[in-house]
Amino acid sequence: MILNPKTIVISGPSGVGKGTIIKEILKERSDIKVAISATTRAKRDYEVDGEDYYFLAEDTFNAMAESSSFLEWCVVHGNKYGTMENEVKRLMNEGSHVILEIDVQGAKKVMEAKSDSLNVISIFLEPPSVSILSSRLKLRNTETDEERENRLKVAVAEIKEKDRYDYIVVNNEKKVAASEIMSIINGFE
Repeated sequence: MILNPKTIVISGPSGVGKGTIIKEILKERSDIKVAISATTRAKRDYEVDGEDYYFLAEDTFNAMAESSSFLEWCVVHGNKYGTMENEVKRLMNEGSHVILEIDVQGAKKVMEAKSDSLNVISIFLEPPSVSILSSRLKLRNTETDEERENRLKVAVAEIKEKDRYDYIVVNNEKKVAASEIMSIINGFE
């Protein structure tokens, strides 16, 4: 049980490897948990509701947003994504550091709110280059060519926001990037 749990914001462009890096971190530490985000986007074949995301109908999501159930929420690539405040607080109350795997818009909202009870540490996961990011998106094969091009345009704008974060980690190799993030987390304990 961690006495002073932190909220660890890990964000970066689509396809940078946030989920992969977080899985590496979770292998190392059982006292670090991920706050599962809610989304209105369609579930991909390999995803599990309640594990990867909470997949919500638009009206359910909107009702939660209106009742201030989200710590942050925004529209990304045409779909709504949000972090449920009660999910984050529950995990922190259990004595775990909590990772928020969120996009740059959401991270900005959390960093601006930076309430003392959240103890926010923000980490921007950066690709080695935009061309490598493009290759990763193509390999993942979850978007059309047009959607992938849109994600790359958004990624270029998001990378310009990296200096707002407490730390920047380049994801050139997943084990190295995960180790760098673990060192950051361990430095606050």
